[in-house]
Amino acid sequence: MRSLSESPLVRHQAGAIFATLLDFAIGGLLVRAGLDPAPATFVGAAVGACCNFLIARRYVFRGERRQVGRQVLRYSLVAAGSALANALLVHALGRLFPFALARPVAAVIVSLAWNFPLHRSFVFGEAPVSERS
Repeated sequence: MRSLSESPLVRHQAGAIFATLLDFAIGGLLVRAGLDPAPATFVGAAVGACCNFLIARRYVFRGERRQVGRQVLRYSLVAAGSALANALLVHALGRLFPFALARPVAAVIVSLAWNFPLHRSFVFGEAPVSERS
């Protein structure tokens, strides 16, 4: 039986949690330093996304031998879809629950149902034979 640390899903969620904490910490620090919340949130999210990409590429899916440019483009597409899905889910859940509950619930759902499957198969999955070097 495999240990939990060998499971790509567990590694993916751990990396996502770490990147999210980094995102929130940087955004919060920038707001405390006087930056407007919108650009502070953008900077935090961008740093968190870069961190998550690197963790997923190296640790979660071990895709560092594959073309990084292709992975960055695909990761960006998945991240854009993820942002939209999170926004839509928060909007829907916000009708039933307070934001403080709707936001993390939406994040977990999108991470499990959208990010993990697409990172595994589309972003960091094996390249077709024609694209391998």
